[in-house]
Amino acid sequence: MEKNARIQDLVERYLAGTLSRSELSELLDYFGADHEKDLLTDHIRLAMLDDVTVDNPGLLDDISSRVQHRLDDIIVPKSVVRKLIPYSVAASILVAVCLGGYFLVHDKKEPQAEKRVASTEAEIRPGGNRAVLTLGNGEQIVIDGAANGQLASESGTSISKTEDGEIVYEPAGASAEDAQRITYNVIEIPKGGQYKLVLSDGSAVWLNAGSSLRYPTRFAGNERLVELQGEAYFEVAKSRQMPFVVKHGDARVLVLGTHFNVSGYADDALKKITLLEGSVKVSRANRADNQALVPGEQAQIAGDGEIKLLKDVDLEAVMAWKNGLFEFNGNSIQEVMKLVSRWYDVDVEYKGQVSHKFYGNISRDADIHELLKLLEMTKGVKFIVEPQKKKITVMPYQ
Repeated sequence: MEKNARIQDLVERYLAGTLSRSELSELLDYFGADHEKDLLTDHIRLAMLDDVTVDNPGLLDDISSRVQHRLDDIIVPKSVVRKLIPYSVAASILVAVCLGGYFLVHDKKEPQAEKRVASTEAEIRPGGNRAVLTLGNGEQIVIDGAANGQLASESGTSISKTEDGEIVYEPAGASAEDAQRITYNVIEIPKGGQYKLVLSDGSAVWLNAGSSLRYPTRFAGNERLVELQGEAYFEVAKSRQMPFVVKHGDARVLVLGTHFNVSGYADDALKKITLLEGSVKVSRANRADNQALVPGEQAQIAGDGEIKLLKDVDLEAVMAWKNGLFEFNGNSIQEVMKLVSRWYDVDVEYKGQVSHKFYGNISRDADIHELLKLLEMTKGVKFIVEPQKKKITVMPYQ
């Protein structure tokens, strides 16, 4: 079969959801070549868009909707590529990322014999549910290695790991002595980890990679105070009598009952508090002023303590990490690789200047080899991966 007919056949069978893993890799490699990029639109048009051309402004939306219609179990919730890049380039990236999504979602359904397609870069694995819990007495429990069931009991509170992999705190009847004693626990999420925690008041916390939370095993007094480092999403149980407070460095977020995300790693220039539901007040230590937020707004706190308010924030982009996605909306390579470094637990080194901006989204379950290949298909960046050193070198595309 001649090359052009071969690729046409692969495109058609991709749309039907019948490609093997090796054939999918072949298709990705083919459209990664400069001299073949112009043929991509022709293949798609012949397969499913007979009445449009790349000059049609609605092409990307049409392709995206039709691809997702034919692959019902792809879970990417938004158009994979923004219209901020040229249509010819966007079309190729769109299909490449959709192929990556298909690759990932259908991975578990394929025969075991088809599984080994990635190179040795697969030794760098995506993150998962990993955490270390430090109890009030200093004992440490590696949660991902612990059996389901009760892990400990402190200050009248039972601490358990559920079948779903959550850590749950539940009142277990406090003695008079326990009622007078407040015990603090710390959950630490390593790079390459994430975890969900349910506090004793029923509030749920999802922690991202490289984050930690300090909290009491049960709440007492006039507020529910927790201390965060890194990033977490909160769904807070309502209590007007006992407000919920998140302390993040010198920032404080006061809550009665709401859904919000707090992000601010040590290497981030800004702390970001984003409100999804309800209301919060954001303030700083030793400052009387505060900033109230309504859903869809984000407070950004710079190093000098100034609070900047952003309205109509892209909430899907903010929550992409919790929903199992990387989402790039014009991000620099440094911003992209910061996320990659935390999730895959790798070191990143830069050689040369990469000015390209990146758009699109892909599952956080992606094999590192496929993720980097998709980024390279933009022709803006090149990577060298050293699996044994857990290191990725970033260079301009040549």
